[in-house]
Amino acid sequence: MDMYEKIDTAAIGRVWGRVAPEAPGDLEERRSEDLRAALRGAMDRARAAEGMYSLLAGKTRGTGQSRELSALSREEAATGRQLQTEYFLLTGDTFAPAKSRPSAPYLMAALRDAHAAELESSRDYASLAAGLPDGKLRETLYDLSARERRHAQALRAMIARLMK
Repeated sequence: MDMYEKIDTAAIGRVWGRVAPEAPGDLEERRSEDLRAALRGAMDRARAAEGMYSLLAGKTRGTGQSRELSALSREEAATGRQLQTEYFLLTGDTFAPAKSRPSAPYLMAALRDAHAAELESSRDYASLAAGLPDGKLRETLYDLSARERRHAQALRAMIARLMK
């Protein structure tokens, strides 16, 4: 009998688990799953924002705000497509964001919430990008972060105009 046939690999695994609870491969797999989950969440938020801006554009039909909100809706749709592309290239899988059913009974409150959401998304994209090595995904996330900041600025300006 070969000495390797006598080695209890399960026992070694248990001991190793106590010494180094997270093997490097496990850590890398968890990071990879965290990234995939973050991208899926970002796609869901982009779809929700697209729907919200479309709803608000309809509520403000015939005004300058309607055109601006329609443009924001189109940009959020483009963001979603960019994220879907990156997700597919990363995973080989497709992901369809959840359909959203936005509700916005009060325009100003919805604009305020959208402003806060754009700022949060900008921070999230930048944070996610900072944790990645150089590459196209990192570049895309930084670009999306800048886009979300521009959206927040546009919403802030719109709110200021409506407050006059």
